Amino acid sequence: MHLLKLVIFGLLIIGFYTFFGVEYFPKVALEGPPETASSYTDGVMEDDDIVSLGEVIFTGKGVCTLCHMHSGRAEVLDRVFITAPQRLKDSRYRGSAKSALEYVFESMLSPSAYVVKGLGVVGSGDKLSAMPDVRSPAIGLSDAEIRAVAAYLQSLSGVEVTVTPDTPITYGRAAGREEAGEK
Repeated sequence: MHLLKLVIFGLLIIGFYTFFGVEYFPKVALEGPPETASSYTDGVMEDDDIVSLGEVIFTGKGVCTLCHMHSGRAEVLDRVFITAPQRLKDSRYRGSAKSALEYVFESMLSPSAYVVKGLGVVGSGDKLSAMPDVRSPAIGLSDAEIRAVAAYLQSLSGVEVTVTPDTPITYGRAAGREEAGEK
C-alpha cells in the first residue's frame, strides 16, 4: 500500500510539471532552414542590398548576435573596420591579413588569428577563440553570405562599403598569391 501511494504521488508531481510546462512555457515556432544568400546573388546586387542581406545574416543565420553584443562574451563589432588597423599591429596578432577587410574575412574564417584580450577560451591565454570558422557546419555560411556580413560590418562601422558580390574572400599571403594569379 505504501508503494502504491508513492507511485501515485510521483505521477501527480510529474503530471503537475508537465501541465505547467505545456501551459506556461513559451511555444517555439518551428521554421525551415534559413535561406542562403545564393538566391540573392544570382543577379546584380546593389550596395544597399548586400548590406541589408548582411544584416539579416548577422542577426539570423550567422547567429553572430549570440556573442557579439554587449554581453561581454565577444567583442561588439560596430567599429571593427575602425579598430582593425590597430589589431593588425598588435604584438598578439598571429594572422596574415594586410587590410581591415582582410582582417574581417580572416576573423570569420580563422578566428584564433587574433583574440581580444580576456575573450579567449579559458586556459588558452587568449590564443584560442571560442568562435568557430563561419564555414563550419556549426554556422554554415556560404561565400556570398560571408561577403554580405563583411559589407554589413563596413556599413555598421561607418566606412565606405567596398564589398561586392564579386569581392574575393582572401587575406594575407593567400591574397597576394591570388592577386598574382597563383593558387
